[in-house]
Amino acid sequence: TLVTDGLKDCAEGSDVELQSGVRWVQIDLLRETRIDAIGMWHFCLSPRTYKDVQLWVSSDPEFQSAIEVFNNDGDGSLGAGVGTNVVYLETHLGLLQAVGSITGRFVRAYSSGSTANGLNHYIEIEVYGRAL
Repeated sequence: TLVTDGLKDCAEGSDVELQSGVRWVQIDLLRETRIDAIGMWHFCLSPRTYKDVQLWVSSDPEFQSAIEVFNNDGDGSLGAGVGTNVVYLETHLGLLQAVGSITGRFVRAYSSGSTANGLNHYIEIEVYGRAL
């Protein structure tokens, strides 16, 4: 898919565009993995910040037991509590979030639109670590 193809260009058509509102994409690493960091790129051709950005890691696909690794939901509107991470301007550099050394198989990224419009755009998500 476009979200895991290794291409991080902010060009038109290089992103997965999801409807307005709270949306998420999920990555299956295919096996338990020691995760050290997660990189994420949203659309960035025009200046914008994405709202309610969250990153979660879990060993089960339903995320019944999950670890929050990034949350900039300043008002807690997604229901996972008020986030402590800062809102950031999207650039071609993306977001690189160190997560320590946690174990999981699935990574889920949330957002709820941007300052440009209500749509949710994902260009790339990369997980850095090693399979167990």
